[in-house]
Amino acid sequence: MGDSVTYAQLKRQLSAFTSHYEDDADDIMRRLSAIILDECKAGRSVSIPGLGVFRRGTRKARHITNPRTG
Repeated sequence: MGDSVTYAQLKRQLSAFTSHYEDDADDIMRRLSAIILDECKAGRSVSIPGLGVFRRGTRKARHITNPRTG
């Protein structure tokens, strides 16, 4: 995988782009995350152009084997 961007880096970039303080950018990011989670919990999907679609999903359980015990 390539390099990843941390939450702190996103916060700094957002604050620089919007000319707000980092605390304001942090508040915006937390509120956006909360809104997306609330909508997904309610069974609705959230589509943000250029970013992606967020929706609640389920996956099958995986069966794994411990390499030490087999």
